[in-house]
Amino acid sequence: MTIRDLFLSFTAPAILLVLALIFLRRKLYREFPLFFTYVVYSAVGGALRETAIHHQFLYFWLYWISEALYGILALLVLREAFYRVFALPLAAYHWFRFLLPIIVLLILSLSMWEMAQHPLGAGTVGRMVSAIYWFDFGVHASEGAILLLVLALTLVFPVAWRRYEFGILTGYGISACVTMLADLLRFAWGSRYETFFRYGPPIAYVLATFIWLHAFLQPLQSRPQSQLHPDEMLEIVRRSRKLLEKIERALGLRRHILTTLV
Repeated sequence: MTIRDLFLSFTAPAILLVLALIFLRRKLYREFPLFFTYVVYSAVGGALRETAIHHQFLYFWLYWISEALYGILALLVLREAFYRVFALPLAAYHWFRFLLPIIVLLILSLSMWEMAQHPLGAGTVGRMVSAIYWFDFGVHASEGAILLLVLALTLVFPVAWRRYEFGILTGYGISACVTMLADLLRFAWGSRYETFFRYGPPIAYVLATFIWLHAFLQPLQSRPQSQLHPDEMLEIVRRSRKLLEKIERALGLRRHILTTLV
């Protein structure tokens, strides 16, 4: 293993360990319990996985099991951060509560289909690896899509800039987009992109950890993030009402979506 490989292998766990200490010192785990769990798990799991790299059997099982857990925790963290930002402006749209369950069902369906149709090896192990691989791919796609959704929603709703939540979502989104790009280039055009396939995702993940560290490095000086000014709340309601009226006209609805809206 080269110095470059060692740097990429242990830089992210080291940054996450520092981030976990910041969470403990400021008791931020009370506000972001799922992200704190992800940070601790990633710091410890990443270090353990790298120390087992010379034990082929142990590394194989540790890698794929930890990848599945990474994906599950990432989905939970995405929900935690997303709803901290948009719980109030999206309260009128009840169908948004089904967003995460629908995403999970789509990811699981893709994983099961690929496991049955294109196993990455023979036997049960090959099917398991295929399911976890495509589950992770679906999680990465969700991370990138939710980042784009957040950027779009900020144009519709006048939500306050929340450094912690947007930092979390930005880190996930950048890491996911680079990882998916590396996979697509490698499998579509072969070994010409082997270097990018090998080093692109870990570099992007290190960048994500730097984004998270930067977001949480300084305590917020403004009002608590869970509170909005009354004028902001009224503006959110006004924009929500205008958006609902546009949807009603576009769909030709005769009955209002909301019968009362202050």
